[in-house]
Amino acid sequence: MTLTKHSVEQIRSVKQSLAVLPSPSSEVNGVTVHKAIAMLADEIQALRDKGYTYPMIADILTTNGIRISGRTLGTYMSRLKNSGTAKPTHKRKATTPSSQGMADKTVGSPKRGKPAIAAVAPLVNTSPLSREHSSARFSPVPDSDDI
Repeated sequence: MTLTKHSVEQIRSVKQSLAVLPSPSSEVNGVTVHKAIAMLADEIQALRDKGYTYPMIADILTTNGIRISGRTLGTYMSRLKNSGTAKPTHKRKATTPSSQGMADKTVGSPKRGKPAIAAVAPLVNTSPLSREHSSARFSPVPDSDDI
């Protein structure tokens, strides 16, 4: 197998050519669907103001090469509209166990005036019980040859 050798002058020339190349622009690389919707947001909103629905607009966009569903378009537009506000997070909150050996947990978050669902989970009984108060017994026996 023969190795190809390059002259130092050729390498310097390639090095200079690479150094002056501009950054690739989004026009060359393309943009994501989300970015495309952001760029078209004003026009999409104008169509909504005329009475078009998101599925109707999504069909128009898909016909013109931007493949998107009506539901996704609505989600993207909502995110763009609310991009200046903090997104609420839904975290579970747990309280410390009460003195009765139960823990109160709030599951989910209240929505539209409905109270949160309170789930009560029993904890491991930590009270010391002696063996004579327990009805459960375990007595190990030696192994036998019977199967």
